[in-house]
Amino acid sequence: MLTKLFGRSKRTKVDIASPLSGVILAGPREDALAINPENGQIVAPFYGTVSHIADTSHSIVVEHASGLRLQIDIGIGTSGLGGDGFISHVRAGDTFRAGETLIDFDIDTIIASGYSPVTSVAIENTELTKIVEQLVTDGNVSSGHEIILRAELNG
Repeated sequence: MLTKLFGRSKRTKVDIASPLSGVILAGPREDALAINPENGQIVAPFYGTVSHIADTSHSIVVEHASGLRLQIDIGIGTSGLGGDGFISHVRAGDTFRAGETLIDFDIDTIIASGYSPVTSVAIENTELTKIVEQLVTDGNVSSGHEIILRAELNG
């Protein structure tokens, strides 16, 4: 009732840390970006749960307590590797802490197989968001330390 009187409500904001270290490339959308990795490690961008992980461990969807889901796809076309070069430390349903290692991957295996290691990071369920800000749009980022996206949720 007070929010109707004063026109304000507290909106949930979710800070998303970089899940890997590397160089930020131009994001294709406001709610997504690409990172050219400098090492082969994906870490948790926030506290949450593994919503889905590909059998080949090249792709993972993590969910924040708010319901916001983030999809991380390691490399371009790397499902063709059949899991070669990927080691998952989690499975669907597991909970994790921010900065915890989720997946290790071998950049050399990806490149030697003719694939790009460029990794996409995208909010999967954008219908939950009112505003998404890219806080880092270029340059180097460190995994687990730098907030790269901030999502303000509806409601």
